[in-house]
Amino acid sequence: FLLVVITLMVVFDFGGFVNILVSLALGFWITMARVVRSRVAELRKVLYVDAAKSLGAGIIRIFCVHILPNAFNVIVVTVTFMIPMAIFVESFLSFLGLGITLPNASWGTLANDGLSAISSHPHVLLFPAAAICLTLFLFQAVGEALRNALDPRQGEQI
Repeated sequence: FLLVVITLMVVFDFGGFVNILVSLALGFWITMARVVRSRVAELRKVLYVDAAKSLGAGIIRIFCVHILPNAFNVIVVTVTFMIPMAIFVESFLSFLGLGITLPNASWGTLANDGLSAISSHPHVLLFPAAAICLTLFLFQAVGEALRNALDPRQGEQI
């Protein structure tokens, strides 16, 4: 994934924030499309979709009334798990100097600045690194809680 995002950033040289935003969106689109496609393919085989077809419901009605609401929980959980990955990738690329550049601030650029001063002022590196870790942990916890709340049967599978 990281190689795809770096390649997209080199190909689409919009500069700064727009460059990383477009590259992350194109990179995450692949994962989201795969998850949504598998969920929709699974829901197409459910009996209530066959019943709606036999009653004469159109494709748009079946999608809007039956498939989309039942796929929504998977979409929300997947987005919640993608947010920490996007934050990490952006911070890592900014740390390497490929992401958001000065004068704009990013946790990655702040950590890169703190790396040079680690021997005399370790807190300059510690605070951005702690902020990244705490944010990633909290979004991961929210994703786990949403997955458990929206799909209670998921914990029963062994």
